[in-house]
This record gives sequence, C-alpha cells and structure tokens, in this order.
Amino acid sequence: MLRNYLLLAWKVLLRRKFFTFISLVGISLSLATILVVAAIIDYHGYPPKPYNKQSRMLFVKTMMAEGEDFTTINEPHYGFHDKYVRSLPNIEQFSIQTESTFIAYPNGQKAILTARKVDGAFWEIFDFNFLEGNAFTEDDNREQRFVAVVSEQTRQRFFGNEPALGKSIPLGERMYRVVGVVPNVAETMGASADVWLPVSIDLTSESRAAIMGGNFGGYTSAILVKNEADVKPLQNAFQEMLPRVQFQTSQLKTMYGVCGTQFELIGQQFFGFDTERTEYGNEARRLLALIIGLGLAFMLLPAINLVNVNVSRIIERASEIGVRKAFGASSGALVVQFVLENLVLTVLGGAIGMLIAEGVLQWITETGFIAHAVFHINLRVAGYALASSVVFGLLSGVLPAWKMSRLPIVESLKGGINA
Repeated sequence: MLRNYLLLAWKVLLRRKFFTFISLVGISLSLATILVVAAIIDYHGYPPKPYNKQSRMLFVKTMMAEGEDFTTINEPHYGFHDKYVRSLPNIEQFSIQTESTFIAYPNGQKAILTARKVDGAFWEIFDFNFLEGNAFTEDDNREQRFVAVVSEQTRQRFFGNEPALGKSIPLGERMYRVVGVVPNVAETMGASADVWLPVSIDLTSESRAAIMGGNFGGYTSAILVKNEADVKPLQNAFQEMLPRVQFQTSQLKTMYGVCGTQFELIGQQFFGFDTERTEYGNEARRLLALIIGLGLAFMLLPAINLVNVNVSRIIERASEIGVRKAFGASSGALVVQFVLENLVLTVLGGAIGMLIAEGVLQWITETGFIAHAVFHINLRVAGYALASSVVFGLLSGVLPAWKMSRLPIVESLKGGINA
C-alpha cells in the first residue's frame, strides 16, 4: 500500500512540473538556510580536536561583582581562579589562561598575533595533534621559561615551509623558543591562538592574589571533570562557593556568574547578566529554545505559501477526488495520500537543500569567515535536514489534506468546492 502511495505521489509531482519546480525552489532554499545555520551550530556543539573532551569541560569566564555603589562585569583575575575555582570537587584537570596580542614582523610583513598564555594542564584538557615537537610542561610554566607552541599558520609566516622546532620567534621584547607546532584552531573556540605561551611569564605576586577589579588583567579557567555526571554537582558547588569570596577591595561585596559549558557561556553572553540575581544557568536552555523557535518561524512563512499552493492544487483535482470517493476511497486514505505527496515533495526539497547548503558551507570555509573552521554536512546535520523536511511537510500538508477530505462527492464531480 505504501509503495502505491509513493508511486502515485511521484506521478502527480511529475504531472505538474511547474508547480513542483516552484515548490522545490522555495523548500530547498528555506531548508538550505536552516542547514547552514545548523551546521555552524553543530560544529561548535560537537567540535573536532582539540575539543573532543567537551562533554566533560566547564569554563569560568565573565563574572559580575557588586558593591554598595559599584558594579563590574569582567573576567576575574588569577587569584580568584587559583584560590577558589581550583579547589572545587571532582576536578581531573584545571587550567588558568589569559589572552594578549603582539605585533610582529615575520619576513618584514606586519602581523597581529593572538597569544594564549596557559599552564601545563591546558595541554591535558585540550587534545591537540602536534605537527612538530610537543607541548611545554608545567615545569616550563613554573620556571617562567620563554618557550612557545605555534600554530601552523604562524610557522608558515615566520619560517615558510621550513621546520620551526627549536627556532626562536620575537614577540614584544623577548625571544621565544618554539617547542611545538599544532594545526590551526577555529577562532571562535576557547583554545584558539596564533601562539601559546606560559601563563606565569608576566605573573607577579600582586596579580597572583588579585580577585576582581584593579589593573591585573582578566583570566579564564578551563576545567575537566572526571565524569559527565560530575558536571552538575561541580556547577552547584561553584554557586555555593561564590558567597565565600573575599575581595582585595572594600568596593566589592558579592560575585555572580556561572561555571558553564561553551554553549552556556555563549547563552550568557547573548542574554547578558541577570541583574535581578535570579537563578543562573538557564541561558543555554533559553538560547536553544530561541534557536528552535526561530527555525520554526523561518519555516512557517514558506509553509504557509505552500499551503496556499496545495489548496489551489486540490481545487484543480476536485474531479479526481470525487471519482475516488465514488469508488469507495475513504477520507482517511485520501488524507494519507495528500500528506504523503507533500512529504515526498519536501524530502526531495530537503535533499536539494542539503546540496545547496554543502556548497555554501564550503564557500564559507574557503573565505575564512570564521578563521580555520571547516564546515560541512555530516550525519547529524543530515538528520536535521530529514527532520526539518518532515516538519515542513506536515506544516504545509495537513491543512490542505483536511480540506480535501471534506469535499462532498457530488460537488467534487462537478469540479467545485462547497466543503
């Protein structure tokens, strides 16, 4: 029976080629747009190396601290992470890092390099593939040695096609010896850089003790928990710890923020800080709900247009419907047929949309819109395409099918609709 329905749906689509073409254009372009966005979100939700431990990673980044007449929103200083965050339970690896920039002149060409200053544990949390050498160690960090890991692009800038291991690069007023080279990392990720340096190099006793405010610069921490089940308890422990923070300045009294996943931090950045100090941690759910809502809303307009086209198509097929009803076809069977016809059309449009989306994603990758990120349609995104096609087909097919099922036999045979 299903095979007969599918064959009939295919013949109907071939019979009305112009209608099919117009519908496919609208469906494929709408779904292609959704898939491009879905692929970019998927890339950040399920990233490649060095983020393959992401399900066990948490981050502490921007926080809000308040006093009686003073509020600051910034990244905390080294002392907050070292004294308070490091002591949270169920931590397998803990890393403190900060960012800075350098202006360098490799081969006489001006280049602005992003430097990520990290400790030895950073290389245990993030699983880099090394093209040359290895990571610097915690001993290198503790002894404040001028060593560096560079990206593939940085190696190319300074040394062309030559190996970089053991050579030195000038950054600021110092020379750093290259101990490792890693592949380029997408700039939107929390471990990306042009060069990685020991975080201790510019640390002083004052900056080691600083909590929030002042002139010591901001730091973030990356946490790797032992098991995925430890994520929520650690987040709860983080919130319980915040009231115990003792500031180095009397201007600040309390601190607010989250210890969250990358997606939760994006949600916090998108929605901003909750100045009413209600429950933290809902930003990811709100952002996910917003993304899903926007996706459905984006599909709604073309779905409404397709509904109107389908209703017109049903009017033209009134005589056919009347004949089928006269020979015993039930309303339910006709509804199934029309919904299935629409699903075949939308799934076909989804397949075309995937091809369009893959081409657009390759173009985005080649243009470097997000530097060093490589986007493509994988199995998960293909699943999103199938689900979107089915939702699109149901949204645009149920109402016309219901209207068709109410056509009286006599009026249908006359070619009219007085349902």
